[in-house]
Amino acid sequence: MLTDLAAGFDQLLKSPNAALEGGFWKTAVWLKLAKRRIEDKEDLFFDMLAGKCLLGAPLFNIPNCLSMSRFFVFMPLFLLAVAFGNSPYYSAQWDLVAVGLTDWLDGVLARYAKKKKLAETGIVDTNRTGGLIDACADKGFMIPAFIAMKKLMDAAVFWALLGVEMQLLLIAVFAGWQMHMGRISAKTNTDSVSLGKIKFAIECAGILALLNGAASFGNKLLWASFILAIGSILGKGGQILATKNRI
Repeated sequence: MLTDLAAGFDQLLKSPNAALEGGFWKTAVWLKLAKRRIEDKEDLFFDMLAGKCLLGAPLFNIPNCLSMSRFFVFMPLFLLAVAFGNSPYYSAQWDLVAVGLTDWLDGVLARYAKKKKLAETGIVDTNRTGGLIDACADKGFMIPAFIAMKKLMDAAVFWALLGVEMQLLLIAVFAGWQMHMGRISAKTNTDSVSLGKIKFAIECAGILALLNGAASFGNKLLWASFILAIGSILGKGGQILATKNRI
């Protein structure tokens, strides 16, 4: 499986179009199988990762720290790689692959931790703080990345995506503030998780294509992510309004 994973990423970096027909799908299947194995079995290593808190604060658990790393670590590295690199920007591509892996792993570990808590205590953990951090980290990475990639993107898709990503970020920040003020429940699902993850994955694939010189293919993927972003805005806004003042 590790061989398929490496082959998939290598194929994706060499040829985005061919990757969709071959190695990239092997990578996606491997990640899906790995996710199921992690969530469906007891594992001391994942127990440690899922339950570890840095600085002794629950906010800084490993899944949340992985989310934060996309903004505080990988976003600056990506900007430097694009600013000082040359096409096909291999450093930026591998940085983007690392971002995708953290986005996958933080969700897997968070669900593993919640499942373990349910098995041990019988309590369903419905707190959405980690989801808000994850959503803010995704937008916090993508907005600067789009600005850095402006010269490689169609002007229309650049401004369209920049606008919707900023709206999604504002919605996530607003939801967090409303939770802090006690105006909406911390149990509220303010993120369309599946839709948001699909959108983020498509955005990463689109940027990888642009970095590889496949401008037409990359911009088509980014337009697809724009359509998903509109759906996400409508879904999140509706969920917040529906649950406001219902603690």
